[in-house]
Amino acid sequence: MESGDVQRRVLERTSSGGVCVNATVLHVAVPTLPFDGVGAGGMGAYHGKTGFETFSHRKCVLTRPTRRDPKLAYPPYAKVKERLIRRFL
Repeated sequence: MESGDVQRRVLERTSSGGVCVNATVLHVAVPTLPFDGVGAGGMGAYHGKTGFETFSHRKCVLTRPTRRDPKLAYPPYAKVKERLIRRFL
């Protein structure tokens, strides 16, 4: 399929996890390209960095000291408190 117009139309009108134009499963051989199916056939993108991110679980961790929060951090917010908070943000 040499026509760029035909290629574009096929890509726009089909759903897939990856596409090879004029090749068969060649994208699997390129470790930096993510590879996956869609719908029930998909199992999560894998290969290279994408695979690592797909099969890893990111965890957010927030730590803070045990000392009490300043009263300034909580309502009621009078105009003075509001101005101070805005100055720090």
